[in-house]
Amino acid sequence: MRELSIRSGRGFLLVYSVDSLQSFREAAQLFALIQEIRGAQVPVVIVGNKCDLEIHRQVPREMAEKEVAENMEGCEFFEASAKFDTNVKEVFLKLLQMARTLEEAQEALLEEQDLFRRKSRRLSKRLSRKLSCFNNMAFALKKNPSPEHSAAPEPAKERARNLKDIQKCVLI
Repeated sequence: MRELSIRSGRGFLLVYSVDSLQSFREAAQLFALIQEIRGAQVPVVIVGNKCDLEIHRQVPREMAEKEVAENMEGCEFFEASAKFDTNVKEVFLKLLQMARTLEEAQEALLEEQDLFRRKSRRLSKRLSRKLSCFNNMAFALKKNPSPEHSAAPEPAKERARNLKDIQKCVLI
């Protein structure tokens, strides 16, 4: 069930309690699972909740910030307090902003790919119209003896003429 949610999610908010080191470790494990399943191209925000409980804190802010910066690339970090409504709105706004930015980039890429496909089709049609007059003809490259096989060294003009002859096409 967890993997299905990760595969279908458009963004993730991982919340741990600052008064529980175990919850921080579980959030880090979830981040690793998200990265394994979805890769780096998914918005993730990690939130340390209960930042108002300073006396019970087990996860120092500096430690969490360092862990996120070093091991959770592309992830945003906040501390919040749901009890006092500290940073709650900002957390969700950041996640939505990250998701929107990613989706806009993906849409731009899809539009670019679509434009490329349309141009390729037009070019293919033009080429097929121009080449349709050659339908009943066959082409072959004219083969000349290679200058490397001759015993005596040839002058530069002779070598250039032979190279031109090798490159000519002949209608059969």
